[in-house]
Amino acid sequence: MALSMVDAILAQARNTTQEDINNICSNALVNFGIPEKRGQCMKLLRQLFLVLQNFNSKPCILPKLLANLFLSAVSVKKSSRECILCKQIFMELLASDVEGENQIGEMLTNKVDVKQGINSLPFYYVQGRKIGCLVKMVSEAVRWLSTSEADFDVQRKSFSFIVAVVTLHSQVIKRDDIGEVNKFIPNWLMEASRHQASNPATLNPFKKEKTLVTEIDGTPSRNFFTILNVAQYNTDDQFLNIFTFSMLYQWLDHTIKVVPTTADDLQSLTSSQGTSSVSLSPSLPKEFAMLTSRVIDYCFRVFDQCERKPKVATDVDFQNACLMETINILDAICKVDKEQTPRVFQEVKRLFSMLSSDTNRTPRVMINLLQFFINHSATVVHDPQYAYTLFFNQLLSQKFKEHHIAFDTVMLLHDNLDTLCYKTNVLSKFFPNILKIIAWNPQTFVKEFEDILPAMITQSTALEVFHRLLELPCLTACLEASDKLKRGDINDMESVSFQALQNEAYKPLFNYILSSDCGHGDTINKLGELYEALHDMRDSARVIVCSEAVPHLLGVYFSVILEDGNEEFASCLVSVLLERVSMLYDVPGYKKNVKKLFADYIVKLLSQYPYIVIKQRGEIIDYLMNTHNMTDDRFFMHLVWSVGEFCSSVLDSNCTAKIISKYYEVLETLLYEWSSITMTSGPDQEFPPRLLSILMSASAKLASRCQDLIPRAVLCLTKVYSQLCAPNELPGDTKDSLLTTTQELINLFSFPNFASVILNPSLEIQSGRCHQDNMCLPIVLRATHNMLLVDCSKKKLLETVK
Repeated sequence: MALSMVDAILAQARNTTQEDINNICSNALVNFGIPEKRGQCMKLLRQLFLVLQNFNSKPCILPKLLANLFLSAVSVKKSSRECILCKQIFMELLASDVEGENQIGEMLTNKVDVKQGINSLPFYYVQGRKIGCLVKMVSEAVRWLSTSEADFDVQRKSFSFIVAVVTLHSQVIKRDDIGEVNKFIPNWLMEASRHQASNPATLNPFKKEKTLVTEIDGTPSRNFFTILNVAQYNTDDQFLNIFTFSMLYQWLDHTIKVVPTTADDLQSLTSSQGTSSVSLSPSLPKEFAMLTSRVIDYCFRVFDQCERKPKVATDVDFQNACLMETINILDAICKVDKEQTPRVFQEVKRLFSMLSSDTNRTPRVMINLLQFFINHSATVVHDPQYAYTLFFNQLLSQKFKEHHIAFDTVMLLHDNLDTLCYKTNVLSKFFPNILKIIAWNPQTFVKEFEDILPAMITQSTALEVFHRLLELPCLTACLEASDKLKRGDINDMESVSFQALQNEAYKPLFNYILSSDCGHGDTINKLGELYEALHDMRDSARVIVCSEAVPHLLGVYFSVILEDGNEEFASCLVSVLLERVSMLYDVPGYKKNVKKLFADYIVKLLSQYPYIVIKQRGEIIDYLMNTHNMTDDRFFMHLVWSVGEFCSSVLDSNCTAKIISKYYEVLETLLYEWSSITMTSGPDQEFPPRLLSILMSASAKLASRCQDLIPRAVLCLTKVYSQLCAPNELPGDTKDSLLTTTQELINLFSFPNFASVILNPSLEIQSGRCHQDNMCLPIVLRATHNMLLVDCSKKKLLETVK
């Protein structure tokens, strides 16, 4: 609720007009400087600041208010809230052109009168680019890195500021500034002291021995210092080393986009640098090639340190964190310097082999390794299928309940959807395991899975994906029951689901529902037994939330089928819909929502592929003749309507009079049966009268396509009319509507040819042509009608005059 309130406030600020800004400025100016109205003024200024941050165009601020803001910013006590707020508003309005910057500089150096200077500033036409001042500030921060008097704290703060600016506004940094920063990073990484700092609390001026830092396993370090070295007290350069490593990925990831890549850029940057022992990439400047080489050496050293067993058990998590960050850094380097990829790839493969047997640190680090393989396997012609299988089959089935693993996995899939879909079989082969993530976290990843789901659907997996989606609440119930059983929840030990999990007879059912990969069959014949075994879990909060997410995913599924599917698969899917509409896990509200979705999409499928009504007529007729299926009222009604609408030789040449007659006989039987049910139904029942109306219309459409059926249709409708006229419990409006429909159809069949045209309109009506063509029948009739009206009006006028 708090987030929705924030969104509402920001939306209101974005929709603010210039007129609203003028009102805020005027009211703030009236209250400015009056102690009694300080609170009201602050409120208006805060509102103005919020609007300026979210305003999409160039706002115009009253010059007099700007003068007051500037005076407050430079004259009021710096720590006061008024001063800070005025400064922030003023910074939001910084000019970006040279004239505006020069005038601000003159004001700040007191070369001109403050009020006069502000009044002359062109704020009203240059307030657009709010980051114009950052260009100079970045260059100044880069200069601070190289000054002789700069200490480690100044360098740390300067580098932090530069990385922050590059992360948010990479377009404002210059290539020369990037090159200057890249000169310092190798030194910070490779030349930190290997000795511990002295204890500042017990400083002994006579003690000259220096203790080496140790490795993570407790042995003295014999190599350069890294983030994984341990010291009781760190020196300043060691702190800078650690800080640089923590900021390195952000720096690389955002500066590789602006690294010079042409030969002229390389020559201009290396002409004054002399020679170096570092091999340069022909497309990279010298300082960047030096940086990548040193960073790779640093990362390889971290890899070696991670092979050591930590002296403190909890340091395993620290090793894992460093491994993930190191892999990300190497990934960023290989993106810009392809020549380093083979060298790095060999070391990453070695790391993967080492971690494959270490289940304590594998899952989180493995996700970073998979991202590296996805990005760079093609460069070295490497097939990472074994890595995909290890993670998505073995590891994910064990770790999907861990929130950080689930989140990272979903982000990996979502961010690399195209590659995984078109170049691997991960999504199509391991989708049962991947779906366990949303089954266990149904409220968290619905939006992401709406994007991922289409990539799981292939010609060979489409039906199995459909069944898996329908069984998702059942999977959630099974996972939750299994989790409680492992925890030994005594209160639930006697439940039916717990007993079923321990019963060998149910083992094949649970093995199917919990399988990690596809290919175990579309579904199973004993779903009813599985639903019954997990019946006591249907009221679980997690199961209910999962059942609410399924219709969203099914909507995505059907959209993909309608867009990319073919007639053959759509025919199979309709057959499955007829089977599964009455076979669903009995979660509160779940059946109703899914059946409603089925009802909507059965019409869309049959509308796109009318041939299915003819091809699957056997299964459709069997479904319609089964009285138990009448309880699926909405789906049943839509199917009846579809039969009446699409069983036509105009839509499919294979539709014969015999097929139409067979469908008519079924609908006629249903019409007789349902009319009798309608007579005895209560006034609160909504669907029987509606279904009766649909049955009458559908049977009339079929009869109009086969002249031999018209007498039977008239007789049937007459009997229905007689039943409706008899005393019954139907509401008056419903009864009148049904009687009107019945009588209209009976009257229509008095003119068979006319009935055929009315009940089977031309397809041009759907295309809209009949409303656009000037020579079509409706237009001609309307024109004739208007002419007759005009003629009648003239006659009346003449009679009046006479």
